[in-house]
Amino acid sequence: MTMTFETLQKNLQIVLDKANIKAGTKKGMLVEYVYLVAMCDNNVHIPLAAEMMLMSGRSVAGYKNQAQRVH
Repeated sequence: MTMTFETLQKNLQIVLDKANIKAGTKKGMLVEYVYLVAMCDNNVHIPLAAEMMLMSGRSVAGYKNQAQRVH
């Protein structure tokens, strides 16, 4: 099973919201890491971009694509 970046991001945002944790905080990054590891353990293929963001200390849930912003 493969998950798109957008679906992964939406799911992470829901989990963080339900736990009342802000994306990008230490707790938020820990939750994102645990979520992604659990998905990998269950043979869900996550986007490489999500893995790279997590490894570089960036939040997947808090990522905003600059091209999608309306000014």
